[in-house]
Amino acid sequence: KMLIEAQGTLCLGCHDTIQAKIATAKSQHQPVRDGECVACHNPHGAAFKPLLNAAFPESFYAPYKVGSYALCFGCHPKGLVEFARTSMTKFSNGDRNLHELHINKSEKGRTCRVCHSVHGADQDRLVRSLSPSFGKWAIPINLQVTESGGTCIVGCHKPKSYDRYRPVSYQ
Repeated sequence: KMLIEAQGTLCLGCHDTIQAKIATAKSQHQPVRDGECVACHNPHGAAFKPLLNAAFPESFYAPYKVGSYALCFGCHPKGLVEFARTSMTKFSNGDRNLHELHINKSEKGRTCRVCHSVHGADQDRLVRSLSPSFGKWAIPINLQVTESGGTCIVGCHKPKSYDRYRPVSYQ
């Protein structure tokens, strides 16, 4: 209540690279869009890098543990990554939860940041067009969204289509 400017304006006054990214983003994370930086960050100090309010994996691969994603699960339901079969996410093929397929692994789970850019992204659904997290190779990602699913074209596998109502079969 004692800030000299609105929270988002104040934070982005110094974080100009994030401000530029947000300004050109096709999709933005709701707290970012609303100027609510403290939804995820504690500017006065936090136990998690970079000044995060709760845990979030720093690496490209991470074993899935509920506590590791405490930051995300403060707002998003755990079922987005815990249930193999669900209708709670738009990223599903029939009722097969594709978030769970990628993230919920005991050793080589991919973290959210592999595909998503949390502040803002150049594609729908916070999906980034390049994943800078895999060594020296930036994985290209092209998401083509349809009304009931989409097609994901990435550098790490062949194009994969998915549909929530008419599941795509891969033989």
